[in-house]
Formats: sequence, structure tokens, C-alpha cells
Amino acid sequence: MHLMKQVEVVAAIIRKGDKIFATQRGYGDFRDWWEFPGGKMEAGETPEEALKREILEELSTEISVDEFLCTVEYDYPKFHLTMHCFFCSLLTEALHLNEHEAAKWLSKDELDSVEWLPADLEVVGRIRREQARRSANMAAIRSKDTKPEMIVRRGLWKRGFRYRLNHKRLPGHPDLVLRKYRTCIFVNGCFWHGHNVAMPQNENGELIIDNSPCCKIPKTNRDFWVAKIRRNKERDKEEQKKLAAMGWHCITVWECELKPSKREETLESIAFTLNHIWLQDHKVHVNPYPQLEEEDVQMHIAAEDND
Repeated sequence: MHLMKQVEVVAAIIRKGDKIFATQRGYGDFRDWWEFPGGKMEAGETPEEALKREILEELSTEISVDEFLCTVEYDYPKFHLTMHCFFCSLLTEALHLNEHEAAKWLSKDELDSVEWLPADLEVVGRIRREQARRSANMAAIRSKDTKPEMIVRRGLWKRGFRYRLNHKRLPGHPDLVLRKYRTCIFVNGCFWHGHNVAMPQNENGELIIDNSPCCKIPKTNRDFWVAKIRRNKERDKEEQKKLAAMGWHCITVWECELKPSKREETLESIAFTLNHIWLQDHKVHVNPYPQLEEEDVQMHIAAEDND
């Protein structure tokens, strides 16, 4: 009985934004076919260790191994392949082709534009299914009537405040608009709006992410999430500046502030702020009686005459 040779390898599905990195073989029986970069595991290595070593050898770059996708089993004519596939992201931007003859960044719609090796073609199918699953999850996330919004609405209604919802004529379409108090309230999800997350760059231009307890940016497809959250934070600032220029007060309520342990304190704070705004806007301004220099002199002379 002939036993087929067993080959165990690792493959990196490197993502940058919405694109995936593909390489074209420049050697062997499958020259000119396209594949995900990677290679054979060595004795004693974990798949993650092997992947980092292989990518450094093949592309002269460092990666972050973010998330396991799948293991593909495929029978080639001369061997059986076991390929462990991981989503990865670049830690350094520079890429150098040491073994491959060409490379491309492919969008989702471009994945069929190259001729994949048979085993890698199965991985492409897995990637598509994973993208479809994540798209469905994203579509299921509600942008209106979220749980945090409902908590704020009910809490303010209970305290006697009345409001309009998602006013379309105001910048940013605030979640709640209280005309009497000239106030717009935004109820923000901590993740989507990057609550207390810092994203500075070091001297080399590399991104440093300082996550907060309520917002942790995923390691998978990190460039995409960083860009998205940055846009959200910048848009929030721009919209609130526009509202302030129009004479509106803005209150931002964060999802983490509505946890059961903090909820009542947060709602009371909102109510206090609204009442304080109303009092400030309707405060009676009393102008002091202006004293004239002539009056001061006359009053002083009159007092001396009485003496």
C-alpha cells in the first residue's frame, strides 16, 4: 500500500483595509499560479511561529497573526497538503518579494481575477463565507432604537422631559432633541465612536493604539477598524461644532455610562445638566443703576450742608 507524502504548511491571509494580499509563485511545478504567502512548519514550531518566520523570509516584513480562519486538507498528485490559514496584518509597511515573481492587493470583487492554486482556492471560498457572515452581523446592528438609546429615553421621560427623535434637519441627526432646553443628546456606542481610545503615531510613523476598558480595537483587519473609528470621531466633533454655532448645547452619553451600576447616576446627571442649561438661558439679568460723577458730587455737597 502506497502512503502519500504528508506536507503541513501555514498560510497568511494578510489584510489591509478591505483588500487581501496575494502572491504569484516563481518556481516549481505550480509556477505562475497564485497563493497566499507562507510555507512549511519546522519541528517544534507552533503555526503562529512558523507563519511569522516564513513571512519574514519571503517578504522581509513582520506580521501580527490575528485570527485563525481554517485548516484546508487537499490531495495533490504527489502529496497530501494540510494548510493552516490565519488572518494577519502588517506591522511594517515595506514588502519585498524574495521568492515570488509578483504580488497584488485584491479587493473582494477581484479575488477571482487570478488563477489560484487548488488548495488556496478553497481558502478563497472560506474567506467569502466569512466576509458574508460578518456583513450579515454588521447589517443586524441597529443604528436607531438601540438599547442604550431606549434607556436614556425612558429615563428622561420618567423625569418629565419631552423630546424629538433623530431630527433630520440638524447636523448629525441627534438621537434626542429637547427644544425647550436648546439641547441635543447623542447616545454613542463606545466601540463605534472610540470612547477614550488614543491612536497616536510614533516617530517612525507607526500607529500606537491605546485601548480603553470599554473599547478595544480588533487585531483582525486593524487598519480598517482604525480608519473607520477615526472617521466617526472626527465626524462627531465636526457635527457638534456645527450645532454649537447654531446655538445648540450638546450632551454625549456613552454606552458604558448606562451600565446598571452607573445608570441612575448618569440619568440624574443628564437631568441636572438640562435644568442648569434652562436656568442659565432664562436667568434674569439685573443691570446696576449707573452712577454719574455729577450725582456723586451733589450728594457729597448735600451731606456737608446738612452738617
